[in-house]
Amino acid sequence: MKVKSLLFAAFAALSMTAFADGTAEQDGVVIDNCTAKVGETIDLTLRFETQTPYAAAQADITLPDGLDAVKIYDEDAEEEVWFVMLSNKRWKKSNQIASNNPGGTTKLLRYVIFDLGNKTFAAGKDGMLKMRAKVSKEGELKGTVTKVHWSTGIPGGVGDGDGFDSEFIVTATASGVNDITATGEVKARKVIENGQIYIIAGDKKYNVMGAEVK
Repeated sequence: MKVKSLLFAAFAALSMTAFADGTAEQDGVVIDNCTAKVGETIDLTLRFETQTPYAAAQADITLPDGLDAVKIYDEDAEEEVWFVMLSNKRWKKSNQIASNNPGGTTKLLRYVIFDLGNKTFAAGKDGMLKMRAKVSKEGELKGTVTKVHWSTGIPGGVGDGDGFDSEFIVTATASGVNDITATGEVKARKVIENGQIYIIAGDKKYNVMGAEVK
């Protein structure tokens, strides 16, 4: 599909929310808490917890200091995108995503998800979208999912409304490289081979995540 047509469909889906009556409060999007190491790139699953079938939805994901979104290559779209749809029986093949970073940074992302034929996807509690983030700081990194809005696709906005907000925490610990160099028992040095960064400590070689490379 051409980009122009995709954006038109996205705006059409959003226009259905004008008459929202707030009956969607039991529906929202959750990202589960997880752990990671500094320097690691992780995938975050957006789990739609819905009790109502919807034809369109949107939400904002705000990432904390120490967590930055990075694009993912989507094989279906043949380009790098902010969100990728996960295979799911709740989806019809005609479902689409429009996504961007309205804040102009990698800290605020917004998705718009909709069905071209105005069909609904089933209620449930499973993963629907995936995004990717780079961890650059230790600690409990708390993000939020806000402005969740749903549209049933029914004329007049019947059943449309705003879902609940949610929070998630990525608990980030020191990277494997720090673990290696912190002991002070063996001096470590960084080398670059074929574009990859390695840590040499004694007669052993490690990648940036601290795993030994044979």
